[in-house]
Amino acid sequence: KLEGLEFADDYVTKPFHPEELAKRVEILLRRFDRSSPAKKQLKHLEIDLSSNIIINTTTGEEIILTGKQHQIFTFFMRHLNQILTKEQLYEGVWE
Repeated sequence: KLEGLEFADDYVTKPFHPEELAKRVEILLRRFDRSSPAKKQLKHLEIDLSSNIIINTTTGEEIILTGKQHQIFTFFMRHLNQILTKEQLYEGVWE
C-alpha cells in the first residue's frame, strides 16, 4: 500500500468492496470540484460558475440564468468536449 501511495493520492487493494470504491471516487471528485476555477472563459463568454451570471465580453451583456439553467450549464461546462447521455445529464442535474 505504501508503494501505491507514492504514485497516487489514493490506493485500493484487491479485493475491494464496490461501495468503498464509489465513495473514494466521490471524495476525489469533490476535491477536484473545489480546485476548479470559479470563472471560465469560453470564446466571448465569461462564465461565473459560483453565480447565475454569464457575461458576453464583446457586448458587456449579462445573462442571468434560473437555478435549473445554471445547474445544466455548469454540468455541461464541467464536461466540455464529452459526449453525454441523457441519463448522465439527468443524474448530474436532477438527482
